[in-house]
Amino acid sequence: GNWHTGTNGTGLNPSNFASATDKFIVQSGDTYTANGTWSVAGEIEVDGTLDVNSRTVTMTGATDVDGTLIISTGTYNADGATDIAGTLSITGTGVYDADNTFTAASGAVTFTGAGFLRCDNTVTDLGTLSTGAGTVEYDGGVQQVLADDYYNLVIDQSGNKTAQGAVNVANDMTISNSASFLTSTHTIDVSGSTTVSATLEIGNALYNSRGGFSATGNINFSHSGGKLRFYTVSPTSLGILDNTLGTVVYMSGATDVLSDDYYTLTIDDGGTAKTLQGDANIAGNLNIKSSNELNLGNNTLTVTGNSDIDGVLDFNSGGTFDANNTFDATGGTVQFTG
Repeated sequence: GNWHTGTNGTGLNPSNFASATDKFIVQSGDTYTANGTWSVAGEIEVDGTLDVNSRTVTMTGATDVDGTLIISTGTYNADGATDIAGTLSITGTGVYDADNTFTAASGAVTFTGAGFLRCDNTVTDLGTLSTGAGTVEYDGGVQQVLADDYYNLVIDQSGNKTAQGAVNVANDMTISNSASFLTSTHTIDVSGSTTVSATLEIGNALYNSRGGFSATGNINFSHSGGKLRFYTVSPTSLGILDNTLGTVVYMSGATDVLSDDYYTLTIDDGGTAKTLQGDANIAGNLNIKSSNELNLGNNTLTVTGNSDIDGVLDFNSGGTFDANNTFDATGGTVQFTG
């Protein structure tokens, strides 16, 4: 449609969109669909529907959505502040790139495809956020990662991104491009896979990995109470693992205990016996909980701290257990089956 200064379609209409003082309003009941690249120096208020479609829209001023902003496969660059009181709907592979502050405190952010909400600045509220599709990406400098239920969560670009509360990820978690994700004291629960090529720092908190874990970056612990727990799928790599603090826990379905240097290693949650995949060193303590079994394989396990065997330690294929401190198998079993 055409833009006019009068709400009834009369008055002046701009010859271009180069004035930073202009404000463009999509009225309630109206739908405007982008049919080309659109760059606006001013700001926009969407009371009706603005459909970006497959185009690129760049808004230098503020974006205020009280109606509906739709992105299918296009990109909306919000260089000014974003306030979503209506609905931001990303229906395909579209991208909403919030380069300034973002809030959807009284609105909704919905994904029905593999789209992205990229947040490069302060995020105060994600409103009613879809958890069945889409990706929220924090890609600014130092940022607060909101407590919320996400589908995919990406932590990207240098700077500390710190969890502000419990974070649940229904699909995949990615930490990349020199970013540092700090759990602080909050539980992070990831149902899909976790990929770490930058830094994951676990404070006095739990990081629960349920769908696979692969790290080429750093896994750090900033508190002795920090735990990295693997549930139904074994990790494939632990990157550069901190062996001065923290606990790595192999739970029920995580049966492959990786060759690495640990601080504290715990075998827990029952299920199939866990098997050491190569030589391992434990600077702190080893705990094999009741109803759990660790097979050494033909490997050497060296424990500098205490060894507490309440379950089963099985020398199933030779192997060497080097206990350099207290060894207690009271109530447990040490067996030689290979």
